[in-house]
Amino acid sequence: MSVSTEVRPSYRALLAVEGLPRLVVSMLLARTANTMVSLALVLFALERYQSPGLAGLVTFLSLFPGLLVSPIAGALLDRHGRTRLMVVDYVVAATTLALIVVLGATNGLTEALLLMIVTVQSLTFPLSTTGARTLFPLLVPRPLWERANAIDSNGYVVSSIFGPALAGALVATVGSLWTLALTSALYVVAAAVTVGVRDPLGVVPHGRLLADAWAGLVYVARNPTLRGLGISISTSNVAGGLFYIGLPVLVLSRLGGGPAEVGQLFALSGVTAAVSVLFIGRIGTEGRERQLLAGAMLVVGTGYAALTLPGWAARSRSRCR
Repeated sequence: MSVSTEVRPSYRALLAVEGLPRLVVSMLLARTANTMVSLALVLFALERYQSPGLAGLVTFLSLFPGLLVSPIAGALLDRHGRTRLMVVDYVVAATTLALIVVLGATNGLTEALLLMIVTVQSLTFPLSTTGARTLFPLLVPRPLWERANAIDSNGYVVSSIFGPALAGALVATVGSLWTLALTSALYVVAAAVTVGVRDPLGVVPHGRLLADAWAGLVYVARNPTLRGLGISISTSNVAGGLFYIGLPVLVLSRLGGGPAEVGQLFALSGVTAAVSVLFIGRIGTEGRERQLLAGAMLVVGTGYAALTLPGWAARSRSRCR
């Protein structure tokens, strides 16, 4: 990693870093596809099988198996380079979605087969998510790290704005299968763009795969800071996953809304997050990370709790109509 104390922190200097613009483009395409497929699969399960339980299980299996193998994914990224394994994940995602589309169109997609396919897709998911995030500090000089982190975080925000809105609108107009097909095409484009991203480390010296993965897991478990981050962020992500299932079910079954309204609500949450991400990127966070993380989680939790207040659903139903 190159470190230069002469670099003046600015977003212009950040975008001048070799390889970073291509990484940002591929990241945005892939993350937009991720948010699209998350919502599209939920709506697909609700539409075809009329089962909120199945929709929840689809979402669970699209994430949890990947979390289990994430230590191995980290070791693989070090062994074989981030760029090529990111491409592998995008190709797997595009292929599995195309398979769902073909089987769904020919009425050959059973519930069990759908669950198997999303499980396979989940296994490579950490390769791109971890690979992209760890490329930023490798490409970017140390003085630009906070702005790079803002760009990285805003990539999630931008995708959370456009992905659900686009997925909801497409499901409402052309159906869930066509939406999944277009999402598959987005992954193909993301893979093509990622091919040209340089990996500064390439392949590094390594030992046995499982031993390296276990060593990384033990290191995280023994480090108080990393252990705390793992527990708190994982718990927060569980809440976010529950909300991602609960909101579509609430809108479709209780409020009388449609897929477009679901997408618009998720997009609205992304718009509000965009402002905060850009603001945080311009201030110093060093030494205040714990307070900022805890405060953000409390604010999000308060928002979730507000949805349970008596009378909220009735007022929202009248607005939807």
